[in-house]
Amino acid sequence: MTAVLEAREVHVSRGRVAVLHGVSLSLAPGEALALIGPNAAGKSTLLRALAGLLRAAPGVVLVGARPLQAWPRDALARALALVMAEDEGPGTLAVEDRVALGRYPHRGPFRPIEPWRCKRELTPGRDVRIPSMSAINKAARACVGVAALACATTSAANTFTISPNLNSGNPATYKWYVSIDGATATNNPTLTVLTGQSYEIHVSGVAFHPFWIDTTAGIGGTNPFPKGAQLSDNGVTVNSTITMTLAADAPNTLYYACGFHSSMNGMITVVHDLILRDGFD
Repeated sequence: MTAVLEAREVHVSRGRVAVLHGVSLSLAPGEALALIGPNAAGKSTLLRALAGLLRAAPGVVLVGARPLQAWPRDALARALALVMAEDEGPGTLAVEDRVALGRYPHRGPFRPIEPWRCKRELTPGRDVRIPSMSAINKAARACVGVAALACATTSAANTFTISPNLNSGNPATYKWYVSIDGATATNNPTLTVLTGQSYEIHVSGVAFHPFWIDTTAGIGGTNPFPKGAQLSDNGVTVNSTITMTLAADAPNTLYYACGFHSSMNGMITVVHDLILRDGFD
């Protein structure tokens, strides 16, 4: 499984002082990691290095198996975001607007921020307050930062271009070759989608490699995700475009796979757009 974030032997110096000494870590999809240590231990330095704000020398940081330097800046901004403890925002800024700032990387040129989708997910019958930053306590401000982070990194791609990678010549090691929003293709990457968003999956060259989206891992078509309003097609065997718009009750994880080759498989992480559904106290 491709790590969503990885550091390999990262060294960072601040001036003449070496702060990080060969730090390595790897985060799988859905995994969380807490950095715990005393003041000046290098926690913030490591976070800034992982976000590309400080250069690792030597060492490398990878997002989705690609080095930070290989990412276009706009694509990286849609895949990776950093919220520090001191990032609280002006007191006069509304909580809703502070969270929505995370959507800036997802806008096209000269386009306004998209309507606030989270309001659609508010618990029916509840009066959920959306106050200003100055009206909530410090713990709630931290939650605002997390919500902004989620807005920045969800729905990182809306177009997936998929084709079989048969370069190995060995059917046991065939892969799906996937390009996300036109970026350089990788083999069997983990895809991230957001409920309520529409995605296009362009599948090409699959005459002998049917492409399935399943609810369980394994050979494609074993437990297919049903066609309908959420998925326009499944198990395609010719050049096709599948439209996917997942509902709020979609599974947390789906899988894409070939109907014949077990090596052609990957995971789809489903992020449920429920930010702010419980409000802030």
